[in-house]
Amino acid sequence: MDEQTEAPTLDRPDITGRLPRYRLVRQLAATQMSEVFEAVDTGTGKAVALKVVGPQFLQVPGSRERFERESRIARDLVHPNVVRTLDAGLSADGTFGHLAMEYVRGTNLSRLLGTHRTLPFATTVTIGRGVAAALDAAHRSRLVHRDVKPGNILVEEHTGHPYLCDFGIARRLDRTKLTASGVFVGTVSYAAPEQRDGKPAGPAADVYSLACVLYECLSGAPPYHVALEHPGADVLGRALDPDPAARHPTCGALLDDLVAATAAAERTDRRRRRWLRAGIPAVAVVVVGLLVAWLSTGGLSGPDDATLARLPTALRDDCGTAGSPAAGATATITCHDATGRAATTAVYAEPKQAADAYAARLSPSGVTANHGDCASGSGAEHRYPATGPARGRVFCQVRDGQSTVVWTDDAARTVTTAEAPESEDAALRRAWAAWTAAPAFPTADEQALTQVAAGTACHRSAPAELGDYPGAVAGLTCTPRGAGAREVSYFRFADRPSLRTTFEGLVSTAKAPSGSGCPGAPFLGTTRFDWLSVDLGQVLCHPGPDGTVAIDWSIEAFGMIGHVTGTTADQTGAWWSDWHLAPLGRIVNEVNTHASPAFPNQAEKALLQHVPAASRLNCVRPSAGRQWQDLGAVAPVAAVACGRTSGAGLVVYYQLPDPATMNQVFNSSGDSTQACTDQPKDFSADRPYTRGGRTGRLACGTVDPGGERYLQWTDDQTGIEAFAHRGTEPFAMIDWWTHDAGPV
Repeated sequence: MDEQTEAPTLDRPDITGRLPRYRLVRQLAATQMSEVFEAVDTGTGKAVALKVVGPQFLQVPGSRERFERESRIARDLVHPNVVRTLDAGLSADGTFGHLAMEYVRGTNLSRLLGTHRTLPFATTVTIGRGVAAALDAAHRSRLVHRDVKPGNILVEEHTGHPYLCDFGIARRLDRTKLTASGVFVGTVSYAAPEQRDGKPAGPAADVYSLACVLYECLSGAPPYHVALEHPGADVLGRALDPDPAARHPTCGALLDDLVAATAAAERTDRRRRRWLRAGIPAVAVVVVGLLVAWLSTGGLSGPDDATLARLPTALRDDCGTAGSPAAGATATITCHDATGRAATTAVYAEPKQAADAYAARLSPSGVTANHGDCASGSGAEHRYPATGPARGRVFCQVRDGQSTVVWTDDAARTVTTAEAPESEDAALRRAWAAWTAAPAFPTADEQALTQVAAGTACHRSAPAELGDYPGAVAGLTCTPRGAGAREVSYFRFADRPSLRTTFEGLVSTAKAPSGSGCPGAPFLGTTRFDWLSVDLGQVLCHPGPDGTVAIDWSIEAFGMIGHVTGTTADQTGAWWSDWHLAPLGRIVNEVNTHASPAFPNQAEKALLQHVPAASRLNCVRPSAGRQWQDLGAVAPVAAVACGRTSGAGLVVYYQLPDPATMNQVFNSSGDSTQACTDQPKDFSADRPYTRGGRTGRLACGTVDPGGERYLQWTDDQTGIEAFAHRGTEPFAMIDWWTHDAGPV
């Protein structure tokens, strides 16, 4: 950020003098206990939300422990609907504590309700599902929030994505409370009765508080302030029961029940209105059960059950045969949703017929294929839904004063069309999104991607972006961590064959030569890459759109393809080198779990016990190729590869059958004048060593022409031979070997 566009600095030397890493921009909130600022992390240049607790809080007995507990909770709880903690700690003099969190640009729900008073039901559900997902995740970790309220729910601008924040008074169910027994903590209008009475508060207390928030979103005030006239009132009443055991078992169950009850009431109301429009008296509606059944299926001209089952689930009520049948279709049916909005579905006998019918509608529309997102704007065409296996394709447009949405269902072999005046375009697209509802974010696959995403502010990838990776079942798009990249996305696949097929398609489209270095010059090529000699996947460098560059890479054990874009080859390549294996521990666990047999086996476990803890880092089973290069045809009892260490990028330990085999592999050429520990000028030596009571031989050398250095040594006491590859500085290698290399 240059000085012309840099945000102003807030003058608070009492804070910045003790927390020099952060430059304060503006105050966002303040309480008696803490202040929250928009700030800039000068180390990364990125905006953060900085929560600062001062001496007036930390000097209170027990408060320092409470702050440290809050910091641990914040670090431990990682979820797409929880504001991520980036840094936490105390100032050097212990005066201030701080939590640096991901900065969410938007507002909190309290301000939103202050402006609008109430929210539409769909918006309420979107916010509620996100908060429920975060709370249920916390409960699975035996953590109760205890202060769920509108002020602690952030809503991101543009996306509407909800975040739950401020676990400041949360507690773990299996740990001693830091608040005194019988003392109430929370916010009265949203706290459960047991919480207000100072009794133990479990997950049911958060269910109660979430119900209070939902009640306020729909009515304009918390419970008991105004009456709620809504079909979901009884559902919220159950969640507000004074008895915790009578409430919903999870927050997600509360949302499911609320949506189901509301949908059922709307269906009943729609049928009643339809009967009244038809001139049937209300008394007759109640009395004539046979007439109810007849009308609910669309009358004698309605579709049969088998055909009805092929229609979109949300459009299976109030159906009848369409006046204008579609060419080639076995049935053409018009249905209405709960609001009375109509959609017409053409049912085909063969998949190709449905595909051809869709293509015939798309071709004259002028809409570009695999572009945009109908959920957010017209003039788009893409697969749907935006997560999970693709169910079909959709396009949407506004033309000649009319809004149109057309979509297929591949399994049902149907093409459905919905139309509305141009003024109702946004409402029609929202209706389509509801009819074909994608699962709430995050799904299990999206959650898995968040565990390996080297980015912040991650959200579900746009469906057109997902369409660039055929076979993907989930996509995640993030702001990259570190510097050098513009955007990073991750795509999850159900199996390795579909992943490899997709990657081969990317390589073919880019016309990238195989075997060329990537990243490197020229910035067009593809090759395999590894970790500690274990093949992980493939990497592809190629030009991107609008003068950008892009790198795609696969992690096959994880069923994932990553995609990063940047402005220059050097910067983007440097980002990939730093971050494509982050978090490394998670990826290594996947590699080892999918190894055959799973790593480590019993012999490998025994060998790992001889590797010092400082060097027992991200260990895997070395590849057969690596073992051949080190040992030739000799078969070890066990082999483990670890790294990166402070002395070498790759260290391989081999348990050999006996001393004779170990010495044969070492193949000493005789004692050199200097030892490796003398760091000879050419770093080439071979001599016996004695180190901490252990003996063996140590050799070192430089690999021409790249200047890579290596160490090779034996341990007489254990029969272990080790190789340190990919070293650079002799001093660092010898220092590491002396103190941390082992065996032990």
